[in-house]
Amino acid sequence: MKPWISWWPAWARSATVRAVALISIACLLGWILIEARAPDILFHVRVQRTSAREALTLYWLLASGAAVVVLEVRRRRAQILVLAAATLLALGAAEVALRLWHPGGAFLAKRYLYSPTLHHVLPPSAIMVGRMVDAEPLGARVVTNEDGLRAGYSREEFLARRRRIAFLGDSFTHGLGVTREAAAPAVVERLLRERLGDQEIAVLNTGQISYSPVLEEILFRDVVAAYRPELVFLILDATDFGDDFAYSRGAERRDGRLYFPPYPEGGLTLLDHLALYERAYPTSERWYLRLTRPIAGALKSTDPPWDPLRAVIGDDDDRFFIFKRPPSETRPFFEETLGHVEDIAAAVRRAGGVFVLVLNPRFQLWDPEGCPKNWEHRRYSVHDPYTGEYLRFFEEARARVDFDIVNLLPALRAHKDAGLVFKTDPHWNKNGHAVVGQALFEYIMDKRLLPGTETKP
Repeated sequence: MKPWISWWPAWARSATVRAVALISIACLLGWILIEARAPDILFHVRVQRTSAREALTLYWLLASGAAVVVLEVRRRRAQILVLAAATLLALGAAEVALRLWHPGGAFLAKRYLYSPTLHHVLPPSAIMVGRMVDAEPLGARVVTNEDGLRAGYSREEFLARRRRIAFLGDSFTHGLGVTREAAAPAVVERLLRERLGDQEIAVLNTGQISYSPVLEEILFRDVVAAYRPELVFLILDATDFGDDFAYSRGAERRDGRLYFPPYPEGGLTLLDHLALYERAYPTSERWYLRLTRPIAGALKSTDPPWDPLRAVIGDDDDRFFIFKRPPSETRPFFEETLGHVEDIAAAVRRAGGVFVLVLNPRFQLWDPEGCPKNWEHRRYSVHDPYTGEYLRFFEEARARVDFDIVNLLPALRAHKDAGLVFKTDPHWNKNGHAVVGQALFEYIMDKRLLPGTETKP
């Protein structure tokens, strides 16, 4: 009897075809198991099927390509070398061309760097592309100054201005998904200059993604105070309470300062410096993660998120617990954050400035349908019973603090029909920043808060 392989067509008898066929069969079986949710049943995990499909497709392409190169290199050495050289030359030419078209050089995909005293910081003097949500592709370009701030000014340029205002906060202040000119601090600056006809007014955006008052107090003391702002706004978000808890419990206190342990995502990769990688961002980042961390990207534990109320060790994976738990349980976290805010206010006063706290309500408080494809929908519901409790707490705290508190809810509610957040993300879009900027501009004018006026809060 003839060997079984002799029954195959001539083109299918090569080792290359057999290797690619086996790789394809293995990937096909993987697809079937994923679609059947076998890992969910066997390993008690939740498979993110889109991520798993992408990872399998990428590894199928790479493994098949590697098999072809290894098995055909002896017979087609010249062709493979020419193909490899042509590919490298084409990529190199494209990289050079993109750098010439973008005078600032290749953008960095926005990546925070580890800081022992500030936990994470943006690279200084960098041009980056931020996470896109559903903003325009270049709408989230981020340019930092020498201190890693999305400020629009160097320190020297800002200090040269006669009237100086600074904004502290997290990604809402920073302007995630919008241009710097569209973010609320820049809106305030433009409106003040137009109304007063004074080009000496400068507004500094120091917002950093995932910051909270415990980090913002350090940022003000170590960095922002050197800019000598005469008026400082802090925009407080719903995530700040869980973040304050986690940052405080995860840090070590030495000589009266907090020091944060290193974390693995605190550096830049070679890809982050390539213009080709930037032009394909965020798709390029998604495929990079599928290649380097396929299992971590595809599997999520079905265990409930860690609740900070269950243990005081700081392992907090539920930043929105304040929406779900009654005031009797969340009040200690509100009090802790209020203490950090009071520390910031005291530091601002010592530096000769005026401090104002701004309360940022989440979209469900003014328009539950405002973010129809919210990517965070698994983490909280628009119908959670205590969503507005942190606003009530700080409204009541007015009587015992020595700074003014501004609640943005009335302004946002009055303009909800304009569509103020992204469809897939609860951050303010361009319209939302315009409303917030207008509200804070009117507050500054009503209270006469600019330096040199007589009335202060």
